[in-house]
Amino acid sequence: MDESLVKEMYEELADKIKTIIPVKWDKILLRAEVQKEVNSVYYCFYESETGQLKEYSSLTKEYGVDRKRRMFFTTEISRIIKMLYDYFIKIGEKKWTTITYILEKDGTIKVEYGYEDLDNSDEVTRKELWKEKYL
Repeated sequence: MDESLVKEMYEELADKIKTIIPVKWDKILLRAEVQKEVNSVYYCFYESETGQLKEYSSLTKEYGVDRKRRMFFTTEISRIIKMLYDYFIKIGEKKWTTITYILEKDGTIKVEYGYEDLDNSDEVTRKELWKEKYL
């Protein structure tokens, strides 16, 4: 595995997410599900000033981020995740179905891959279980 290529994709994810969040934050968490395509992307962050958890949908409601701009960046995030997924398949790594990406304000990146069968549960339940574990 080309660690520098993977690191580059992780850093590109960080750049995209940081660009769309218009306030200071302490931690950003992203969860995505992938099969043949990126099925879903969810991200949230802890706002530095209040310590409150904010979901990506609040970017438009609370911070005035244009919905089209938010959707553009979410699509870009999906594209990077798909590139990462395709790379893992190309080099013969075990096929993962979920990714959890955590970015700390000091730039530390932590990534966990999941290998669960997405066909045996619904997305809402999986997302709630993820929230219980990480938030």
